Amino acid sequence: MRTTRHSGFSVIELMVTVVVMAILAGIALPNFRDFMHRNAVTTATNHLLADIQYARGEAVAQHMQVTVCASTNGIACASSAPFEGGWVVVCNAPAAAATTAGTALSLGPTCPAANTLMRVGQPTAGMTMRGSSALTFQSTGSLPDGSAVATVRVCAKSSDSDSLGTNTTKVPGSLLRVDPSGRPYASAMTATDTCN
Repeated sequence: MRTTRHSGFSVIELMVTVVVMAILAGIALPNFRDFMHRNAVTTATNHLLADIQYARGEAVAQHMQVTVCASTNGIACASSAPFEGGWVVVCNAPAAAATTAGTALSLGPTCPAANTLMRVGQPTAGMTMRGSSALTFQSTGSLPDGSAVATVRVCAKSSDSDSLGTNTTKVPGSLLRVDPSGRPYASAMTATDTCN
């Protein structure tokens, strides 16, 4: 009579495999978390940068002032609020019209009246976006005369309970700048930059 031998893994082999997998997971998890935070910073920066570029292009195309301003409700500008709560792109007609905080905005694809809402932007959760709270582009695509370089610092929060994001070498923040000519550009923050 022939005996059949059952093949399989021993308990020792399974335990060694589990220990090796636990060690690898312990090494990979912090790096994966940093990767996700870096991706979130890039995504939030690109969303705001795209709306700033859109506002500048519409200002030139429609020959009017267009403003990107922080908004907490998605329908009105909020005075001195950070972009982390969201933002709106508003077309101002006529060119001398000012966007006032708390004014409800009317919807429209063109700019038939002052404070016409063109776009609503929502940032990625877990970010702080501090700096300028409003950018107004003239019909030439530039910021108003005498404007300094406008900046917005985008940083990832270590946890959702943090009130301010951090800038580290593993997860650098992003510095979004708009020079007086209206040209927007983003770069990584240096190690000494703060997110405040």
